[in-house]
Amino acid sequence: TVWVDLDVYRRDFGRLRAGQPVRIDDGDGSAPAATTLAYLSPIGSLNTQTLLARAVLPNPDRSWRPGLFVTAEVEVGASPVPVAVAIDALQRLRDWDVVFLAANDVFEAQPVELGRRDGAHAEIVSGLAAGQRYVAAGSFILKAEAGKSGATHDH
Repeated sequence: TVWVDLDVYRRDFGRLRAGQPVRIDDGDGSAPAATTLAYLSPIGSLNTQTLLARAVLPNPDRSWRPGLFVTAEVEVGASPVPVAVAIDALQRLRDWDVVFLAANDVFEAQPVELGRRDGAHAEIVSGLAAGQRYVAAGSFILKAEAGKSGATHDH
């Protein structure tokens, strides 16, 4: 077995409990491994201002190498949000996160304020109403077109 030591920000530590499911990804393209949190330290790190959470991974073929970085996702439970969009729908224009809305055969960038995210969706805190239609796929094409139409050339 190998230990996977996770540095957890203070704001997130209260949401963790021993036994919660964890997905560990080594970033090499292979499937993530599933395990659970085995230990939560009661003592924080003075240098990093993080707390330690530990997961234990079976390692019969020794494919997990101690000392190498991994990414971990801890399942903290689902919580309902009033409005969420697919991550692929979000684009960055100038200094804003936007989604594209369709109105009268015209697409318009709508600035939104983001909240929590998971791997597939982002909570919309403001800028989009529940049930309002938005472009969920292909919004990067609309962003590229918006960039072309907004481009200027000054001498």
